[in-house]
This record gives sequence, structure tokens and C-alpha cells, in this order.
Amino acid sequence: MKISKKINLQLTAIILASISFIIIINIALITYSSNKLSKFIGNTYYTQVISTIDNMTNILKATAEKISYDEKILKVLNENRDTSISSEEDIELIKNQINSFEEIINPLPFIKTINIVNLKGEYLFSHGTLYEQMDIKNRPWFFENEYLNNQKNSFITDIYKNLNAEQYIISVVKYIYYEDEPLGAVILDIFVQDLLEYIDSNFYLGKLNSYIYLGNSQYLSRDNIITLNSISSDKSLLYTAKILNDKIDIIFAFNKNLTLYKHQMKMVNKTTTIILIIVGIISSFIIVRILHLVFKPIINSLDKLKILLRNLEENNFDLEVDNEFEQLEFISESLGKSVDNKIHSLIYHDELTSLPNRKMLLNTGTSLIKNKKSFALLFIDLNNFKYVNDSFGHNAGDQLLINFSNSLKNIFKNKGIVTRYSGDEFVVIYDNYIDDKELLNFYNTIVLPEFLKPISFNNTNIVVEFSAGASIYPRDGETFDQLIQKSDFMMYSNKKNSDSNELLLFDNDTYNKIKRIEDIKFQLKNALDRDEFSINYQPIVNRLKKIEKVEALIRWNNGKLGFIPPIDFINCAEEIGEIVPIGYWIIEKVCKDFEDLYKDNISLQISINISPTQLIDINFVNNVEKIIDKYNIQFSNLCFEITESIILDENSTVYDNIHLLHKRGAQIALDDFGTGYASFNYLRKYKLDILKIDKIFIDMAEENSFSIIENIKNISHLLDMEVVIEGVETLEQFNKLTKINCDYFQGYYFSKPLTFNELKKLLF
Repeated sequence: MKISKKINLQLTAIILASISFIIIINIALITYSSNKLSKFIGNTYYTQVISTIDNMTNILKATAEKISYDEKILKVLNENRDTSISSEEDIELIKNQINSFEEIINPLPFIKTINIVNLKGEYLFSHGTLYEQMDIKNRPWFFENEYLNNQKNSFITDIYKNLNAEQYIISVVKYIYYEDEPLGAVILDIFVQDLLEYIDSNFYLGKLNSYIYLGNSQYLSRDNIITLNSISSDKSLLYTAKILNDKIDIIFAFNKNLTLYKHQMKMVNKTTTIILIIVGIISSFIIVRILHLVFKPIINSLDKLKILLRNLEENNFDLEVDNEFEQLEFISESLGKSVDNKIHSLIYHDELTSLPNRKMLLNTGTSLIKNKKSFALLFIDLNNFKYVNDSFGHNAGDQLLINFSNSLKNIFKNKGIVTRYSGDEFVVIYDNYIDDKELLNFYNTIVLPEFLKPISFNNTNIVVEFSAGASIYPRDGETFDQLIQKSDFMMYSNKKNSDSNELLLFDNDTYNKIKRIEDIKFQLKNALDRDEFSINYQPIVNRLKKIEKVEALIRWNNGKLGFIPPIDFINCAEEIGEIVPIGYWIIEKVCKDFEDLYKDNISLQISINISPTQLIDINFVNNVEKIIDKYNIQFSNLCFEITESIILDENSTVYDNIHLLHKRGAQIALDDFGTGYASFNYLRKYKLDILKIDKIFIDMAEENSFSIIENIKNISHLLDMEVVIEGVETLEQFNKLTKINCDYFQGYYFSKPLTFNELKKLLF
């Protein structure tokens, strides 16, 4: 028995020694592992949360940008830019648009709503409610220079305090512009303490306190404001970083002692010691069991992360990795990739049609140019798309865009990339470009026939018409912006000047011609303000070459384009609505010039050209009367010259104005007779006083040209009309015209158009 006891004692001692050694090694290993694990967990979560916040920041900025370009929101804000929105329909439309975008930010608990604020109207949409008397200029982050300098990109504000709610806020702001004119801003407010709560509460593996720097050595936690000295580096693992586009400093403090794993390992250590002393025989089993218990929280956490990852994207990730730490790392990487994929889709694809958007178009085109690959750029714009929206509703318009984009995508799938540029505009990168002949053949034989078939939407069939222009790289431009500009220009020219769906390739002559017209229109808008117009006067003489009349002729010398003949800019002024103020300026300038001469009782009639646009204004005669009364000029001193197109339209207002001018004492002359289709019947109806025969009759080489002039003169005299012959340039012409008893003559043979001072010298 004693030997047995000794053996038992020895065995017991050996077992106890072995157990003690195992316990010591176990304690050392657990302590070492827990410290390493705490650092690993802190570093992993720190890296993950920084990446997640950066991705969320990009989502918020991208969302703000998409809202600022939303066509429906822009339309409502533009129509109500100076006053609050009174239409319930417009208010409901804004609410619906905000609700659709709020689905993107709903998973972010620190963003409560989307705010849209109007600058001039001073009203705000927030929480589904319209608030009035909201002045954006009172926001701490508003800097007027940035706003007026057409800040195009969304930006992150500094941290500031909300005066109403006593909360700290960081805002994602995107200014809203309509045709480069400021309307307001999209504001996504990040509630800082909610953000900290989100960061801290999502750390499931221990205790985390995050702090955001406020300035003046102060840091904001989710509970209060502290100083840096209050954050213990002995008890915590500290990480510092910059978030929200490097605008905000943040500190992550992971409590070393309260990390879930460390707490569990202490419990395991005590349990293991007791179990090893009591039941050494089953120590191996107990250790395995304890290790299982230790890693159970990790496995549970991994399961939660798996669910989160699968919910983020509906993909079947292969997460069955034996090593739990490998699972944690894999999940962290996959989480970042999933968010990146969502951001990529949001930024580079159109939400309605799923086509690549303008940003993707720019990237693709720039890449092709970088690789020196020839391609064609087709700019396509739907015709009468506004009619579809107005007649069938915006939902029908959206469906038409979707169907049209699908058709384009199917047609060009082997030839190029179809993108939605904006609204009803599409751009195709035709990267299989060979030459112009092949491109036009493909367009005419494949593209156009496809759209001769009606497109169906909402139980409606419609044949889609569109205009298209194209530019070729590198022939038509070295940069992508140049190619876009030129293809857009040709599309616009095609839409304006053609009724067909043909593809118009870029042409320098056409481009320069239309560009000059557009430059003239642009410069015309401020020409009066810049005092660029002047008046020349061309004498009109009788048979004795005595000056009895003069014609006022406008001249324009632009600072950028130089001298521009009237034939080049008069029609442009008509198109853009500038002809009316220019016309009144001419009348006033003439009256101002001749005010002193008429005081000296000079007998001279002044002819002034007036446009159809002026004559269809019911207030035209009254406005003229105010001007001439200002300078003491009589209607009898004036003759108003009109063109044949005016009387051919047979507008009642035009007829009334001509009658009123007659009644006031002015004479009416028909200019350039013979270039149009006016008959003598019109001359009799309007009771015109003077007929100005165009110089084309004098320039005619036929022998009977002067006989034609004589016959026109005779009929005019029968209608009690005087005749003025335009374009007399030689003595021979003058002699022939006097022989047939024409009344008055005008042309370079007598005098070129003169300045007013030159005319006075000629008169006196």
C-alpha cells in the first residue's frame, strides 16, 4: 500500500507538476494572445470603420450631386426661384423626389433627412415639410464667394453647432444651379453625436469610445465634451485618423481591459486552473472545451458580419473558412468591395436607363484618346420629347427614354458604347469607326430603319424622331471636350435646319458659319448697353440732284467681332428679340440728331426702317409718339420703311399701326420692291406713299429692264405713290431713269451713307 501510495503520490506530483506547468504556459499564452488579439481587433475595426465612413461619404456626396441635377427638382425650384412654392402639386413632387433619394441614406442612422433650400425664395424642404423664411446665408458654412463662383462639386463643411437643437453637425452640401444661375443647395446634415454612437455601438467585441476634435483642445464624445488629457492611453488602444474627406479629426479609444475577448480569457484562465487541479485526468478535454468557449463569441460575431455582408449585396459569398481570423479579414475586405460596387454603380450609371452616364462617357472617351484609337462620337437628341411629357405625363416620358435607350443599346452593341448624356440626350462612342462612308452606311441602313418602327409605352405607339451629329477623333478634335462640343453643335444645327433624321458629320465651314451667327447673337444682347451702334444717313435726291430725303442706316462695330453689316445681324436681332429695343433706339437717335435742324425749319424727310416685330406691337405708334414729342419732331418729317413680307402676312395689328401712322402724318414706304411677291393690290389696300424699287432692276442686263421700271413707276403714280430708285451707281443709269420721269434716286453715284456731321456739311 505504501509503495502504491508513493507511486500514487509520485504520479499525483507528476500530474500536479504537469498541470502546474500547463497552467503557467496556458496563462502566459492566453495573456500574450489576448494582448495581440486586442490589438488585431482594434486595428481591424479601425481600418474597417475608416473605409466604411469614406465609402459612406462618397455615397452622400454622390447622392447630393444627383439631387442637385434632378430635372424635376430643378424645374420646380426654377419656376419658384423668387417666391415660395404655392402649388400643392409642386410641393408633392419635391416630397416624392426627396423620398426616392432618402431610400439611399435610410441605412445611415446619423442622417435624418434630405434638406433642399432655395436661395432667393428663402424656403426649405426638410422632413417632408416646406418651411418658409429660411435664409441659406445664415448657415455657418455658407461663403458667398464660393456660391457665386459657381461651386460645381459637393463638399463637406467644418463641424458647427446647430443653434436651434444644440447639436453638433457636419453637412454635405451641393449648390444647385440652373443654366449656371444659382438656385439653392442640397444639404445632408450628419449629426456628429449620432455618428459617434453609430461607430461605438457597432463595435461588438468590447468597449469603444470615439472622439471628434472640435478645436481649442476640445473633443466631442457621444455623451459630452472632454480634453485630450481625459483620454487615457494607459487603459486604451488609441488610433487617430481623418474622416469625411480629411476634414474631421477623430480618435478611437479601445478599452484594453474591457475587450470582450480579454474578459473571456480571464474567465477561462480561472476555470482552467480549477478544472486542472480537480480533474487532471480530463484536462485535455477541458482545455479543448474552454478553447471552444473562448472562440464562441468570435464565431457569433463572424456570423453577424456574414449576415451584414449578405444583406449589403445579394451575392453568395464563400465565407466558410476554417480559420476565424481569416474569416474576419475576408469579411472586412468583402464589405469594402460591396460598398465600392454600390458607389461605382451610383456614380457611373444612369439610374433610369441603367446606361453608362456622363462620367463613364468621359472616362471611356479619354481612355480611347490616350490609346490613340480612332472613333466617332454621335450626339443624339430626341425631337419633341417635351410634347410626350406634357401630353402623356412624366412616367410615360421615362418609359419612352428606357425603351429608346434599350433600342440604341441593341443596335450599337457590337459597334460601340451607348451612354445617357442628360435629359433626352444620348452619346454613342462608335469605336469600330473605319471611315465616314462606313459610318453613314451603318447609320442609314441599320440605325434609321430600326426607328421607323413605332416604340410602345403605356399602351401608346409613337415613332421616335431625333436629330444626330457626329465628330471624329482625331480629325475633328484632340480632346474629348472638343469632340463633345462639335458633335453637339452639329446635332443642334441638324435639329434647327433639317426635318430629317440624317446624321450630320462635323464640317468646319458649317461650324464656322453657324458659330459666327451664334457669336453675333451673343454680342447683340449687350450691344446697346456698350453703345456699339451708330447711324449713317444716305441722301435721296430728286431729278435735279437736290437732297430732299435721307435714309437712316444702322451700323454696328463690335469690340470682339469688328464691323458687322446689317444684312448679317438684323435677322439675328429678330430671332433673339433684340430688334424692338434696337428699333426704338434708331428712332430716338434720329430724332436727337435732327432736333436742332428742324428748329431751323429745314425741309428734309428721314426714312427709318422698321421690322415686322415692331409693327405687331399694339403700342408701337404710342411709343414712337412719346419719342418724337421728346425732341419736338413732327410725324410729317418721318417716313417709315417696311418690307414686302409685312404686308403679305395681312396682320390686323400691322394694318392698324400703318393706318395710325398715316393718321399722325407720317409716310409709309415699301422697301426693296421686286424682291418678293407683293402685288399692286396690296399697295392699294395699305395706301402706301412711297415705292422703293430694288436695284436688281438696274443691275439686270436685259434691254427691257428700264421699261419694267417705267411701267412700275406709271402704276405707282396711278396709285398716288412716289417712286424712289435704289442702287443708282452711274451717270448713265441716272440719265435713263430721269428720261422715264422717276421721282427720286438713291445710290453711291450721289453719295455713300454718311455720318451725321458729314451729312450736315453736305446740306450746308
